Amino acid sequence: MISSKTFFTEEQKKAIDAAVSEAEKATSGEIVPVLASSSGAYAHGAYHAAISSAVFATFAVFGVHFLLHQWLEADVWEIPVYVLVPAQAVALFAGFYLARSSPRFLRAFLPRALLQRHVDIAARRAFRALDIAKTQGGTGIMLYVSLFERVAVVLADKGIAAKAQQSTWDGVRDLLIAGLRQGDGAGGFTRAIAECGKILAKDFPPGAENPNELPNQLRIL
Repeated sequence: MISSKTFFTEEQKKAIDAAVSEAEKATSGEIVPVLASSSGAYAHGAYHAAISSAVFATFAVFGVHFLLHQWLEADVWEIPVYVLVPAQAVALFAGFYLARSSPRFLRAFLPRALLQRHVDIAARRAFRALDIAKTQGGTGIMLYVSLFERVAVVLADKGIAAKAQQSTWDGVRDLLIAGLRQGDGAGGFTRAIAECGKILAKDFPPGAENPNELPNQLRIL
């Protein structure tokens, strides 16, 4: 499983922290980038992969025997148990092992809607746990990225939500996801943070008293 603790180098983490500090110079909003390893356990996905692999192996064995029937005029249904069962067993364990060791393989057996739902729930939980909802005027906003699911969520507190709809932040979310897909997660964060700062500056410019209520750093979950 991908670990959020080792995903970025120290230099990349510092670049993200610096991007937050720079973006917040133009706004009273509080931008909080968050990186999580995963937003769910998905143990059932490994079992789904194992069973699917065994089913595939079964059809593969029947396919081979069908070819033998065509070429050698053998009875296609006379498949020895000592051939079918071992093939199913090997595929079963191979599918389970691959799902446990390869995030990409496991994701193939999990519905996209399920991944999104888990990330949405985890993001809202993190929003509360990190005290982002406790800023003056409700001007906190979180950029949450979950590595296993390769899903990003941008959550704004009530003060920001009153000025801009969630659709406003779709572009920021897309920058985060594009960074992951391009193998530049840190760059995705810095670009998304900068864009977030530009959007917030319009309705939430820095005031005479502009306390820094939340740390300007990447939060690792």
